[in-house]
Amino acid sequence: MDNFTYRVLDLCYKYDIQGSLYWSTCDGKVQFFINCNDLFFWACADLEEITPENIHILKQSLEDMAPLDDIYGPDLFCCRSRKTRPQKMIYNEFDDNKDIWKLFKECGPEREN
Repeated sequence: MDNFTYRVLDLCYKYDIQGSLYWSTCDGKVQFFINCNDLFFWACADLEEITPENIHILKQSLEDMAPLDDIYGPDLFCCRSRKTRPQKMIYNEFDDNKDIWKLFKECGPEREN
């Protein structure tokens, strides 16, 4: 197993995000993704690829969210990777936790929807 694959799987185990992880193989290489369905647009199936270039964003997102509500760590990774906030209706899920809101608001400019 290569170092990148180990790092992805280790983060998934450590932060218990197996339900958000998708993987595929292409040309003999394993690719990893985080599920971000409905995060940016309603009724939209979507994935954000985890790469050697952005795995540090995944790690930091999981670490930042762990003391608040670790269920949102994978979503924070997707927003940070795309430099985009989630759609506004997602904020309703944060139960008025301003610390979680702040992390997502830092990801990009305010959205109309």
